[in-house]
Amino acid sequence: MLLLYSRNAPCVSAPARFSGDNAAPTVSCRAAQHAPLPGLEICQATATASLRAAASLRAAAFYTYPEGRSEIAQKAHQRLKADTAWQELEDKLAGALAGWQGIQVACCIATIRAEQDHEVVQALQATMDRSCQIPAEDNTSHPRIVIGSLDLNTGSQLPCEELQGSKPSGAAAQQGRSYLSNVCVASAARRHGVAAAMIQWACQYANLQGVQDLYVHVVTDNKAAQSLYCDTCGLDVEAMEEANLARALKRPRRLLLHRQVK
Repeated sequence: MLLLYSRNAPCVSAPARFSGDNAAPTVSCRAAQHAPLPGLEICQATATASLRAAASLRAAAFYTYPEGRSEIAQKAHQRLKADTAWQELEDKLAGALAGWQGIQVACCIATIRAEQDHEVVQALQATMDRSCQIPAEDNTSHPRIVIGSLDLNTGSQLPCEELQGSKPSGAAAQQGRSYLSNVCVASAARRHGVAAAMIQWACQYANLQGVQDLYVHVVTDNKAAQSLYCDTCGLDVEAMEEANLARALKRPRRLLLHRQVK
């Protein structure tokens, strides 16, 4: 199943199995702070190459290194983390990861064409590992760089997660509630509306799957993320993690944000 968002096409091209009567509603997100990236496409990742590239991006986006760490050591660590993230993602999608059985996971990726004379593309080529690229499928296509990714997890509660949504309630929660996770954008592509476009895609995809309510966890002092979710994409604070629990788990306190997708 594939949904496509493209800067050069209508916002959503629904898969053939969905009729026009089931087309997703428009989910508005405000404009990017900089010009949109040319040829930005957002779709569901299912192929091995796409999932591997998404995992490589996450390894680069979610880890920082102390000053003085050699480039060779950084790359070796990133590749190790990318391999781990790739296997975990494959297992989640297959329903084989411990604790994730019963949760439907869809991986979303944002890509741009690798062969472009554009300053952002040039910066991406200079700073990103080649494992973040998806090879051309044939002579009529072009290699693409994965510059953003997120997971849409449909189920009443994420594994080992105390802070859970309340809507919809009862038995409807298992199929009617989704959580965003692993939201990331390559550093050179930030502030161009990539994350907002992926969240818009996730809302539309969730709606087509019958989901009613979308949630995401965010650290209380991550103001940039809160601005993205609340100011740009229309989520509101539904709950805050207990301070004692956050201290016990030795992590920053978090908020649970919510919006309806129907």
